[in-house]
Amino acid sequence: MSEPLVSVIVPVHNAMPYLGACIRSVTGQAYANMKIIVVNDGSTDGSGGLCDELAARDARITVIHKSNGGVGTARNCALAAASGEWITFVDSDDILEPWCVSALLSAVRASDAEVAIGGYRTIQKGGKPGGLVAPIEERASVSARRALEMLMYQEGVDTAPWGKLFRADMLDGVRFPSLPSSEDLATVYKPLLKSTKVAIVRDSGYRYRVIPESLSSSRREEAAWYVAREVADDILERYPDLYRACSCRRLSFAFHVMAQAQDPDVVCSLWREVIATRGCVLKDGRARKKARVAALLSYAGRGIVLEALRHQNQ
Repeated sequence: MSEPLVSVIVPVHNAMPYLGACIRSVTGQAYANMKIIVVNDGSTDGSGGLCDELAARDARITVIHKSNGGVGTARNCALAAASGEWITFVDSDDILEPWCVSALLSAVRASDAEVAIGGYRTIQKGGKPGGLVAPIEERASVSARRALEMLMYQEGVDTAPWGKLFRADMLDGVRFPSLPSSEDLATVYKPLLKSTKVAIVRDSGYRYRVIPESLSSSRREEAAWYVAREVADDILERYPDLYRACSCRRLSFAFHVMAQAQDPDVVCSLWREVIATRGCVLKDGRARKKARVAALLSYAGRGIVLEALRHQNQ
């Protein structure tokens, strides 16, 4: 059996400290039949030149240069250039273990699944290895419904596109929105809605580098305050029985963005999200403890909640 072509998508923006290690970890995969699409999204730190240098050393690398438009637009540009049967994503400050692509591909082939979701380990400050973040499922594969349930309950399944493998047709017509943040939450559930079976890999070999963002940077999420609600609406149209899981995600996201929001109108909209979901979350024994505590706190009033969130950010 011929080995299927895997397109690896790497968006790049001002990633000089980590870019070389990232691309070397991709080209060093034990699985060799890859098309590596590196999109330089308007870098100003020399990353674009390094992309070209790395491409000159490996014919599998294609570099696309574009003006800065955000990580979502960079991924969309690469998706338009992708080919082959499978697609995976890598962020330019992360690295892969040499067996990462092989592990994900073996999982989908063994389970006859359209998508693989893998756990990952973190890389902490100074390169110190962190713990494993993994799906709570021990089974080799689950239904798409169960995968979406884990995504909404945040049961070790991240909304990031990396650490996952998608059959190419599951991404047909799927594109990332032009948002300054949360573009992944708005997108990654869509190929799951199109699939029937999802392979589970406890450790995919993906290594996520933790780089703390400044508060001013994290406030970009204010522009995407509504995303979790729209995601929930889409999922519930297909799986109405996931109402509790979707409510939990809506409430968690509302609190997360409210902690950084400055626009009074956005804060009011987020507070309406909290009111709409808190009763369901509080009664849901499967909801994360953190979400249930937040739901309970909300009954003390918006002023108390905002004060607690401000204190949390100090």
